[in-house]
Amino acid sequence: MRLSSGLILASLMFSHLALAQTPARLRTPVVENQGQVSAAVLERQAKQFPTTFYLEGAGDKKEIAFTFDDGPSEHTAALLDVLKQENVKATFFWQGQNVLKYPEVVKRALAEGHVLANHSFSHPNLSKMEEGEFWWDLQLKKTQQAFQQVVGFQPTMMRPPYGFLNDSQIKKLQAQGMAAILWSVDSADWFHTWKNSVDEVASAKIAGVVQQYIHPEAIVLMHDDGGRSRKPTISAVKAMIPALREQGYRFVTVDQLLKLNPKLKVAVAEPITPTLNELLPLFFKLHNTAQVDSWASVLEDDFVLASASEQMRGIKAYSDYMAQLHAQFPGMKLEQVGAANQINQAGLFAWQLLDAQGGLIAKGVNSVELSAAGKLKSANVYMQRELR
Repeated sequence: MRLSSGLILASLMFSHLALAQTPARLRTPVVENQGQVSAAVLERQAKQFPTTFYLEGAGDKKEIAFTFDDGPSEHTAALLDVLKQENVKATFFWQGQNVLKYPEVVKRALAEGHVLANHSFSHPNLSKMEEGEFWWDLQLKKTQQAFQQVVGFQPTMMRPPYGFLNDSQIKKLQAQGMAAILWSVDSADWFHTWKNSVDEVASAKIAGVVQQYIHPEAIVLMHDDGGRSRKPTISAVKAMIPALREQGYRFVTVDQLLKLNPKLKVAVAEPITPTLNELLPLFFKLHNTAQVDSWASVLEDDFVLASASEQMRGIKAYSDYMAQLHAQFPGMKLEQVGAANQINQAGLFAWQLLDAQGGLIAKGVNSVELSAAGKLKSANVYMQRELR
């Protein structure tokens, strides 16, 4: 089944216009049961923090901002080609790990007039990392450092993965001179691409959402990474731009829409120097809470663990191993013993594993290597006492 871009254009030409209004609100329905923040929470925070937390522009100018999350990726160049062809500038909320992975794409986007912003380092739910400032140190700060390293400045704007931020985190952003940028129109491109295996169908669905809910001073959410493909999003963008222009809309970047400075005024050149002391608190916390979906915050994808008896590679293998230990020793607790030592990207720390009653299960020393991104790349385990 094939749907022409003409069908998308036709549907957009007859979209019903909605005016921007106060208070700011989410126009599109939330996709149910997919772990997204509720509209009520977003709207309350936008009202409570009007100069730090944004859903849309405050006026009724026929200006809209296209935004793209999660990249850069192998799909971003094709999207940049479309935006260049149509002379549209967009705002990209990118993950720090991908900024480091695709530095040339980052530089190209900046050179072509797009605006860059922070979308965390590895896309966790930041609201669950508030304790110990892990959300800031291991996610936002690391991404700021990645941008500093690649393009020489740090962004003022960020977008929280899944839309989740606690009020205290918003206050921290405010103190750091940053702003949280959410959205008023969620294209749900990830959802429609997931649900529709035919790209043309998915593209029409994406464009249909935007045409139904577009309004003056809208911030539109889309993605340039994640899912099976971003081709439907790129096709929808190519079709939507001329149709929305025909309706009188002008495309701007988020900083232009909200009258924000996109770069921190004082960007300290702070290259990424991974420190073991920053990483270990979260490392031990994850071991003790078995948060298997968060290992990417501290381990590289190809993390290697080696001991005298076994060797394993990858986050999944390590996560499965830890799940087995938790099943074998319910209530176990891994503790650091003494201070960690580090020279450049090599480190050493001692640990002990206790059972629920505080009895010693095992103890040892780990010799580790950190990656440029500040995660554990490998660990050699030297047991002083074997697992009982």
